[in-house]
Amino acid sequence: MLKDRYFYPLAITLIAVMIWFALSASKHEELTLEKVVSNGYITQGEDLKMLTASPGMSYAYLEKTEKDPERVVLKTNVALKNAASAGIFAALGPEYEAAFANRDLTITVRARQGKIDPLSHFYMGYFTADVGDSGWIKQDLTQDWQDYKIEFTPKTPVNDNGIDYLGVWPGEKGTQDTMEIQSMKIDVIPSLKP
Repeated sequence: MLKDRYFYPLAITLIAVMIWFALSASKHEELTLEKVVSNGYITQGEDLKMLTASPGMSYAYLEKTEKDPERVVLKTNVALKNAASAGIFAALGPEYEAAFANRDLTITVRARQGKIDPLSHFYMGYFTADVGDSGWIKQDLTQDWQDYKIEFTPKTPVNDNGIDYLGVWPGEKGTQDTMEIQSMKIDVIPSLKP
């Protein structure tokens, strides 16, 4: 058995080595403009837990089952005519804002009607802090999973380091009817210019 004067320095050294090894082994990949342009943006699976619900709106994350993928169920008690937010949204950091500016984007939401009190339609949109939005674009829902798409070209931001938003508004009346989302993604449309 080691005496305290040997044990504690040895333990501290061992802990320091473990921390150093863990930090050096982790590979934090920097998000560059080129990577964002080539990979786009996607939220799916457990990342869906990171969505943000504006006041009066809510979503619940559901685990994968034999019949269904991981998904979120959305509903709201706020009518669309009172919209003063991006609904239930994914926040896109400054790297995405800079990479997507002045580029043609395809925005895709994979969705379906909810199982309880199903919605017949929803709205999706791309929102910026200061240079113009796509506005809310209506999409008709079905019982089966489908990809709902819009195209939009955000302008160059006036203020750097801002945040853009990919938002969904479940229905327009705010009656807490439901829809489900499996994924939300943004792809840069390749330019035809040489």
